[in-house]
Amino acid sequence: RLTISGGEPFDQPEAFLELLKRVRPYFEDILVYSGYKMEFLKERFPEHLSFIDALVDGEFIEGLESNFLYKGSDNQRLFVLNENLKEFYIEWARKKKDKLLQLVEKDNIIYIIGIPYQEDIKKFQHEIQSLYELRV
Repeated sequence: RLTISGGEPFDQPEAFLELLKRVRPYFEDILVYSGYKMEFLKERFPEHLSFIDALVDGEFIEGLESNFLYKGSDNQRLFVLNENLKEFYIEWARKKKDKLLQLVEKDNIIYIIGIPYQEDIKKFQHEIQSLYELRV
């Protein structure tokens, strides 16, 4: 499985299409997050969509929290483009966030793996900043 998220991959359509073509043979499931609505993508990028199995559309809106695992904000929608994966994605789309995150530190940079609640990420950033200020 491969997940491609933003920035916005469709803002570089030629390079993004080339990437999709190159990785398609290696992945049975390609999920893409796009800040654009599906209706716009269908009109402008039908070839791209032929290489994508599932797509989450809609821009991330801070303050519009979602409890669902796959959504950054509640306005986003999930589209399953590969019928063979529909059952998997229907089950996955029902899952709620469990607040489990993995923190990885490398070269003095902390990476968060997982999808935190918006409010939690603000608290986390504040705590990290406080720890950093203590070290300086």
